[in-house]
Amino acid sequence: MARTIAAPATPPGQGGVGIVRISGPEALTVLEKVFRPQKGGYPLVARRMTYGRVADEKGLVDEALAVHFPAPHSYTGEDVCEIQCHGGSMAVRRVLERCLSNGAALAQPGEFTKRAFLNGRMDLSQAEAVMDLIGAQSERALSQAADQLSGRLRGEIEAMQDALTDLMAQLEVALDYPEEDVEEETLSGAAARIGLLREQGGALLAHFSQGRLLREGARVAIVGRPNAGKSSLLNALLEADRAIVTDIPGTTRDTLEETLILNGLPIHLVDTAGLRQQGDAVERIGIARARAELEQSDLALWVIDGSQRAEEEDRQLAEALRDKAVLILTNKQDLERQFNTAVLERWLPQAEVLSISALTGAGLEQVKERIFARLTGGNWEEAGGARLTNARQAAAMHQALSALERAEDSARSGQSPDFVEIDLRDAFTALGEITGHTLHEQIIDRIFEKFCLGK
Repeated sequence: MARTIAAPATPPGQGGVGIVRISGPEALTVLEKVFRPQKGGYPLVARRMTYGRVADEKGLVDEALAVHFPAPHSYTGEDVCEIQCHGGSMAVRRVLERCLSNGAALAQPGEFTKRAFLNGRMDLSQAEAVMDLIGAQSERALSQAADQLSGRLRGEIEAMQDALTDLMAQLEVALDYPEEDVEEETLSGAAARIGLLREQGGALLAHFSQGRLLREGARVAIVGRPNAGKSSLLNALLEADRAIVTDIPGTTRDTLEETLILNGLPIHLVDTAGLRQQGDAVERIGIARARAELEQSDLALWVIDGSQRAEEEDRQLAEALRDKAVLILTNKQDLERQFNTAVLERWLPQAEVLSISALTGAGLEQVKERIFARLTGGNWEEAGGARLTNARQAAAMHQALSALERAEDSARSGQSPDFVEIDLRDAFTALGEITGHTLHEQIIDRIFEKFCLGK
């Protein structure tokens, strides 16, 4: 028998309401020992809030509301009870302690959603959408997570698997009745249908980049020499004073990350320490972190002080940016121009160069437009429809498409139907990894370990 678990379902800290969730075969028994209805008694009316008290041997813990969701029509598919007390760490902790001392075990992170998955209440892509919904940083990200939670991706994957099942059944007929001489016709038809499945899977994979960006956000590193105006640019883009700005070179000694939403896309702007050869020990650590941030960024904004001449450190930075997506911003256009931008064409001939002033705001709207265009490739669709949203799903789709390609090649070259069927089964299994139906248990455990407690 599965153990009965309990955990806070609301984040720690002060708030109007705190919720303790209980799930498992003894959930109602635990509730009966912990919660006393003010009127009536047990059994509680299912899915109806009941007012009462939570008390222990010391006296009243809190006044609260309780509700019972009978299996299988609950979040986890098991008996679920929730106690809604006043928000705040002490009240929630005391209510949880009462549950744990009366038969419940403390839930592991993600255990409620894992039980929902194991009990068939949702597939793995929907379970992942729960955390995407919680972590959504923009309206578009929220809409994408809600679409996935509703089962749109699951529907697309299951439709592909149904088509594969039909194909494999037809190939089995050709193998079982070779005297009917339908093998050639079957293989020809199978090749055409496999080609359509490859197109369907390819369309899902084509939207992965957008799905990932909405889910995770894009990382944009602001780099350049000291005093070029990187922190001023960060403040100007955010329209808030988030970074300290002084005339002293090396003021920024660590990375500072803030999020900007552009057309629904979360962009994590990272202000970095000025890159130069000199500096004290603390500044050198900051420079090392700046270089590391540059490596993992989706786009680099190279800020150049346009009022100063180009130096060797600029050329070295250009060399570091040679293989990166970069947007060059010559700052301080409100001052006399000293930097010869012609050298940039030699150093980074493919890079786009914009003239701006972080002080006056000149050119910043164009910078925002170009950041968005560079990150999305100018191909950005409105949220809606099925999308792959993480690397695990994309890797599984890559495997499925590779298997489908092999199957189509085998069918078109007239190989035996059993060879085609082997690859179709591989494709079926890979698609099942997206929904979690064919995924190894240890991988499933690792996915749910990333969830928050109480979800």
